[in-house]
Amino acid sequence: MKKILIIDDEKEFCEAIKEQVELSTSFYVETCSRAALAVQRAGLIKPDLILLDIMMPGITGPEIAAQLKNSEETKNIPIIFLTAVLNEDEAEKHKHLIGGEYFLGKPVKFEDLLYMLNKLIG
Repeated sequence: MKKILIIDDEKEFCEAIKEQVELSTSFYVETCSRAALAVQRAGLIKPDLILLDIMMPGITGPEIAAQLKNSEETKNIPIIFLTAVLNEDEAEKHKHLIGGEYFLGKPVKFEDLLYMLNKLIG
């Protein structure tokens, strides 16, 4: 079974996405709402994919992504950034600054999320 880790400080958002994904797919979803624990959690559960919020208190999503990419255990895990700050065009222009290739805007359209999940790990 494929595992997804959602790293986002909005607990309600995490739970809603977890429920939708698990009801609609065979993927297992874990959540982490504390940015400080995100890298440790990813190394522990070794997900097949990470959904990562860009804006979080304490440490940003791009900083977490850099730590994940610098770890032998997690460097090959695909990351989808979640953002309410940038639209897709802006994200495309700035992706080199935030270290990612994949983006979904908030509020997340579930059809778009399913498409990305199936494209990357389906």
